[in-house]
Amino acid sequence: MTLKETFKLFLLFIVTYSRVNAQCDSVDTHLYSKIISNISNNTILLNADSLIKQNPECWYGYNIKGYYLYENKQFIESEKYLEKAYTLNNQSDKIKLNLINVLTELEKTDKALEMLNIEISKKPNDERFITNRGLIYKDIGNFILAYKDLKKANKLISDNVTNFNLGLLYYEDNKEKKSIKYFKKALHYNNYDIKSIDYLIIIYTTLGKEKQKSLLEQQKIKIINGEDLNSH
Repeated sequence: MTLKETFKLFLLFIVTYSRVNAQCDSVDTHLYSKIISNISNNTILLNADSLIKQNPECWYGYNIKGYYLYENKQFIESEKYLEKAYTLNNQSDKIKLNLINVLTELEKTDKALEMLNIEISKKPNDERFITNRGLIYKDIGNFILAYKDLKKANKLISDNVTNFNLGLLYYEDNKEKKSIKYFKKALHYNNYDIKSIDYLIIIYTTLGKEKQKSLLEQQKIKIINGEDLNSH
């Protein structure tokens, strides 16, 4: 999308947003998400401030600003905006997940787990909340509960992320041989996954498997050099 096209979209959004009621029920979030994916973080924050000023009772501006403050590791400020967004709209999974991520970074574990337990009680098969809770359990050293959650998330959806999380859990639990299976599965879903490659290189080095280590090192070099791994 060109800058001119992005600007036209932004003007369209402003016109749409200026007619929104106090609850912002008709905010075109898909349109705005398309816009912010094509502009700089500073511009996004300025636009979020503008949205908040135009309609302080609309959750969307607070969520945008909170998310981008989180992305820039300004966690304390991020929490304030996401808490406000959550107060205005406590039904949005997007806001809940953003807020849980910030609480986790701020080591407010009890509050994050409280939110996660509530959501999982309502949605027992939502792998997003189950994964987040499993990762918190991993980080606080409760591996029994971490295995329970991360295995369930992997059973619900086996993809790059859920397999990597299980691999990392086994690795941190000093079960390196078991972790290989899941790091390899993570690579199956995304062969550009350098994190999984790095862990496998470390493990193969420890196990003295030079051939497997060498192949992965070559794969990593190709990724860094921008080569197409799927070409023959």
